[in-house]
Amino acid sequence: MMIITATRVSAGDYVRHIDPRVNGGLEMFVNEVSGRAANCDHFSDDPDPVLRQDWFPVKDLVLVREAEPGLV
Repeated sequence: MMIITATRVSAGDYVRHIDPRVNGGLEMFVNEVSGRAANCDHFSDDPDPVLRQDWFPVKDLVLVREAEPGLV
């Protein structure tokens, strides 16, 4: 199976990391994009997961769905 990573990501989009261990392979919401990195909401891998925000290289993200107009 070939994975096509995102080349363009915008705030409000939903993405997955190419490494399924990141966020358990679940979708992440993109809060902000700066240069070649996207700030995304995801759950920590702690025993008691908490929602956190971290920066990920856009090249490591797969676009799941784009933001809907008017929601960002």
